[in-house]
Amino acid sequence: MLRNSFKSPSRHTCMHNSPKDLFVSDEKRVKRGEKGRYLLTSFGKLIEPPVIMENKNKGKLRFLFDTSQQTKLRINIKADQLNFLDSQPEAEIVKVTFSGFKAKSEILVYVRNPLRIVSKLSVRLIKCDDDFRSLSQPDTFKSIGPNRVDLFEFHMLPDQKQSEIGKNIKNLKMDMDSFIKGNDSASLNRKISTINQEKVSSKSCLVQVLGERKQVISKRKISYKTKDSCVCLLYCKCTCISDHTKCKPISKEEWQAAGFSGFIPKSRSLFSGHAILIEILLLVCLFGLVMGCMKVLLGSFFIESFNKHGLENFYPLKRNSKRSKSNDFLINCCFFIIAPISLCSSFVNNFRSICGMPLKNSTRKYTLLSLEDNNINLENEKFNEQSIQTEESKERLIIATSIRPNRVNAMSMSTLSLLPVVYLNLIEPTKLLLESGKRFSLAGVLSKFNENSYTFQLGSYTKQLFKLENNQRVLLIPPKSINETDFNLLLKEHEAKGLLSIVPQFPCLNKKDTDYEYY
Repeated sequence: MLRNSFKSPSRHTCMHNSPKDLFVSDEKRVKRGEKGRYLLTSFGKLIEPPVIMENKNKGKLRFLFDTSQQTKLRINIKADQLNFLDSQPEAEIVKVTFSGFKAKSEILVYVRNPLRIVSKLSVRLIKCDDDFRSLSQPDTFKSIGPNRVDLFEFHMLPDQKQSEIGKNIKNLKMDMDSFIKGNDSASLNRKISTINQEKVSSKSCLVQVLGERKQVISKRKISYKTKDSCVCLLYCKCTCISDHTKCKPISKEEWQAAGFSGFIPKSRSLFSGHAILIEILLLVCLFGLVMGCMKVLLGSFFIESFNKHGLENFYPLKRNSKRSKSNDFLINCCFFIIAPISLCSSFVNNFRSICGMPLKNSTRKYTLLSLEDNNINLENEKFNEQSIQTEESKERLIIATSIRPNRVNAMSMSTLSLLPVVYLNLIEPTKLLLESGKRFSLAGVLSKFNENSYTFQLGSYTKQLFKLENNQRVLLIPPKSINETDFNLLLKEHEAKGLLSIVPQFPCLNKKDTDYEYY
């Protein structure tokens, strides 16, 4: 402060800012009407007598300050020497456990210090049905660090338990004597039932956490059963293993009395409904994988047909192609997982096609036509384009791939008449088609004409797209028109069963999306 009082020290001085220079500076300030910086009269006044001498070399100056002065001190203290004290300690009773054994019974109390400073806490049990004693000295305080949990132990000694048992036996002997003398069986039975109930009855105790001044900070009432293990955890009521382990939340008053603040957390069961559902699905998938591996082993070492069984329903082989052993192996391993999904999908698509709804992700639209009138003349009946609308698509009909051709005969004609597409399988060659060859199929529509008759028409499939060379389909460029009237057939039910199928038994010449394996 002295160095900054003047811009530059006076020349020819040994002390630089000497007391005389400070006096002259303040004297000039007072003459200008300003407050001085160094003279005592600028900060207060002297008290009479101003100077009291204790001896020749030592004295006291008495001075009264008119204004308060601010003094700042900087003190360096080592961190390990600090000890903070809090006037309002807090404690949370996190968990209380009870264990009942033949040797001893014990209660363990877990207390948490939620503060950021060290707190000295103690725990005591009052109003207990049993006489529990602390392992340490009574009213022993423990220093618990910030956000730390400490354990307080209480137990009931074996001699205490023996004394209780002896007391009950003594009372029972007295009742037996009274029974022998007075034949009082009712009181004896009541005493025996009371002793049996005491062995398994629920008992209670009050846990209190004390501060350093022995004031009650938090408390919680616990319940337990002898010869059992019980726990009181956070916001859950006390529960024993012999009963259940489900968490039942305590009341808000009990929650706050235990030292916690805020709302009670919502109870969450260990196994929720979603978890159980996921577990069931995983078990089903695991069972399906095991069954699939057994199918692969049986087909590889014992019966070879097991490997191919069921694959044609949802994994049909394309024409002129061979099966891959690695693909068959993987599909067979997952067969019992894929097959149910494929069957469900096939059922849904079958239902949609029967109801006249378009298939998912398909440009095809079907409108079913059922001819129930017996008086309708076949020559006058004309299928308009709105009754059956078909657009070309690369998508296969799920319903056509879900059933093998050799099982078609088992279907009824009424079912075939509801399908959007059926196939007419011809064995003899015909001059109506260009190089048709032997054994070919044509796509068309089957409709019911009367009670026992059905009509087959090509519908919109009136173009021959392929020809046969060495029993192989070859694209016909340009396509050839087919005279629809040449293939309009009126078939009886017994005649139609031998000619029609829901998938082509031979190469189809007027439909593109028929890459099936033929049998």
